[in-house]
Amino acid sequence: MIERKGKILNEDGEWVDYVEYDDPDRPPISYDYMGSESLPIRPDDEVVDFCMQFRIPKIEGLEECTNLKRLGLRKNLVTKIEGIENCTQLVELELYDNRLNKIENLNHLSNLVFLDLAFNVIKEITPGCFDGLVSLKKLYLSANKIKKIQGLDNLQSLEVLDIGDNRLRKIENLENLTGLTELHLAKNKLQVIENIGHLKGLYMLTLQANFIKEITGLEELVNLEQLYFQQNKITKISGLETLHKLEIFDVAVNEITEVGGLESCAETLDELWINNNALADWKSMEYLGATMKKLTNIYLAGNPVYQKG
Repeated sequence: MIERKGKILNEDGEWVDYVEYDDPDRPPISYDYMGSESLPIRPDDEVVDFCMQFRIPKIEGLEECTNLKRLGLRKNLVTKIEGIENCTQLVELELYDNRLNKIENLNHLSNLVFLDLAFNVIKEITPGCFDGLVSLKKLYLSANKIKKIQGLDNLQSLEVLDIGDNRLRKIENLENLTGLTELHLAKNKLQVIENIGHLKGLYMLTLQANFIKEITGLEELVNLEQLYFQQNKITKISGLETLHKLEIFDVAVNEITEVGGLESCAETLDELWINNNALADWKSMEYLGATMKKLTNIYLAGNPVYQKG
């Protein structure tokens, strides 16, 4: 066994000790190559789907696939977006869980509707990288290393944006995305809900696992039906006064001591997640019983009142 020692930067930018072990008897990595005998590609293919069970390091073999509609390379070893210059009819491109570190070579895909770049190592949304994607409706960028929302100005057809599990500290640069119906920002470093009041078509907003202390900035989002705040630092339910369509509300794993502020959605709320908070008595349950008209599911486990039975 070969042992290598050194230093490596962690996610907080700090140098920490690092030890790597390498077994000299371990067989070399075996790659699979697009267009080979085991992964054949025909010029008239409309779907090329080599997901999960392969170890593809490079996008290739698509030069004659001018009618390709879907390219699926989920869970491979691709390091660069390339080799799709002639695939102008692409509607779906799935590169989830690869080794991409840059968004590039996409501007000619004017028919693209679905793009999944989640679970890669992308650090930046390079300005201009999405220009030309005039048909794009669903964009998944979760589980990367992105620090800033930018470069989305021309995605005016976008309906779903998932940029959760990154390193965002601010909600910004969404001014042109007025067609959004879903916005996913969970597992970032956000402290304030801001700059989303113009997204009046949103029906789902996810903000789990951030550092939010107060629910604000939702006044104009009157079409919200699902709202998720699990694992933040919220102490009081507030800011929901205009949300008359809310059906699912998740504030589990926060610091809430009393339930209130739900009168605006008394006629619509069906599911309430408030487990693992600090509810100590039954006053909150009495409030819910007297106020809510449609509530059928409530999750209380992990509260002091739950332990009392």
